[in-house]
Amino acid sequence: MAFVPQTFTYSKTIITPEDAHTVIADIPLLDIDATWAPGGITIIKAGLKTDADSTYSVTFQAWTTSDTSTSDRDTLSTVATSSSAAADSGAITQNVDTDEIVFLGLPATTGSNFIEVWFTYILR
Repeated sequence: MAFVPQTFTYSKTIITPEDAHTVIADIPLLDIDATWAPGGITIIKAGLKTDADSTYSVTFQAWTTSDTSTSDRDTLSTVATSSSAAADSGAITQNVDTDEIVFLGLPATTGSNFIEVWFTYILR
């Protein structure tokens, strides 16, 4: 019998992302805690939806700490729309270790009223 891992999806909607960017350019999404992910997670797909057809991109990152001045940052995936309202990364395999934090890097301008970002992952 083959083992098929259970997948989970994390999603967040950001209203007026240009306004959010003026406060903070990188938004924490999910803290990978040892109580629910003792081996970390593997992100297998990431995506972006906007309120209208547009050209827009976001960067999913793994940070070692929430301190923006000292954190090591690894780019997990950059997802971009191209004259459309939705895009995804396709299949990816990006590990995020326990005690790391998945962050979202926003660009300064969007032209969107909202964006929805999501990623699908499995527990390691």
